[in-house]
Amino acid sequence: MAASFFVFAGKGAYGVVCSAVNQRTGELVAVKRIMRVFDEVPEATRILRELKFCRLLGGHENVVTIKDVLLPQNRCVAI
Repeated sequence: MAASFFVFAGKGAYGVVCSAVNQRTGELVAVKRIMRVFDEVPEATRILRELKFCRLLGGHENVVTIKDVLLPQNRCVAI
């Protein structure tokens, strides 16, 4: 998703949220950037759980719909 006109909307314990305009559709969207998502297994599990619930409850008017998920380019997985 290509977005432009980022405007800071808020900050939480895990990251920041900005509002933007989707360049393809012109739709107003919220972009949530989560910091250090893969640093620890419990953090990654929490994010996965949040994404799962948003997907399952996405049809409800009070729940946001996930449009796209972008992974960081520098993600390294040690086994």
